[in-house]
Amino acid sequence: MKKQKDSVLVKMAQALDLPASDFEHGAHIEFSGNREVIIEGCYGIINYTQSEIKLNLGKCLLKFTGEGLFMRSMSENSAHVSGRIFSMEFCS
Repeated sequence: MKKQKDSVLVKMAQALDLPASDFEHGAHIEFSGNREVIIEGCYGIINYTQSEIKLNLGKCLLKFTGEGLFMRSMSENSAHVSGRIFSMEFCS
C-alpha cells in the first residue's frame, strides 16, 4: 500500500512541478465544496486577508484566493479556512 501512496505523491509533485520531497511529510487537505477546507500539516499563517490566505506547510506554502476568506480555527498543526474559495496554489 505504501508503494502505491508514494507513486501517487510522486505523480502529484510532477503535475504541480514541485520536488517530490515536498510531499514526504505533506499536508492532508480536505475540501468541502468551495466553501471550506481543512489542512492538516500546517505550521503557521504567512498572509491573511479576506481575499488571500497563505499557509506554511514546512517545505512549501499553500495559497488560497477567494472572497470573504477567514480562519475558522487554527491549532498547532492544522487550519480550517472558510469563505468562497476560488483557487488553491502550492508555492515554493
